[in-house]
Amino acid sequence: MKTTSINKRLGLVLGLLVSIIILSGLLTKVKAQHVSVLHVSKAESKHLAHKRAQRKVYRKVKRRAHLRYAHLPKYRATVNRIPKSAVVVRYKAHTYYFHEGVFYRLNNKRYVVIRPVAGLRISLLPKGYKAISLKSSKYYYYYGNFYKDVKDGYEVVEAPEGAMVDALPNGYKVKEIDGMEYYELDGVYYQEVETDELPDGVGYQVIKL
Repeated sequence: MKTTSINKRLGLVLGLLVSIIILSGLLTKVKAQHVSVLHVSKAESKHLAHKRAQRKVYRKVKRRAHLRYAHLPKYRATVNRIPKSAVVVRYKAHTYYFHEGVFYRLNNKRYVVIRPVAGLRISLLPKGYKAISLKSSKYYYYYGNFYKDVKDGYEVVEAPEGAMVDALPNGYKVKEIDGMEYYELDGVYYQEVETDELPDGVGYQVIKL
């Protein structure tokens, strides 16, 4: 009886050991596969980064940068009235009227579409804004204006070099420098480039000249 009991126990122990060995082998295989996937992911990431670094830059711009904002007033345009729902935004000595992502300033009883000074803050971003990640920083963009997230809203900032945007407000100028055409909007220059970051394959990148 004792011999039978010992044999059963030995059988159970051996079976348990075999199960542990099999399970250990499976875990090692899964881990190896996971590491392989991570290596492929990093390689793909490097490939995309290299591809983006070699973006095609158009020497002659297509002058279509404003089409997305075709329903909005032209930059620097003067209008007699602004929508009643425009929000008054004050910053230092400046008073603006903000509506659907566009800023206006009163000038001789008429309103001029203008870009606000850096430091001005709004409580909500306009509908249709684009989020931009650049050098570990996040920006928000709409109608030629860049914003950063702050404690009590969103603050207007200067255009960050390298930022890629999907459109520019009508009213930009096209300037040729050393055989290359650039968009210029209120002192900020953009080059037209081929990109896989935007749906139509064309973007406008902030550059310093």
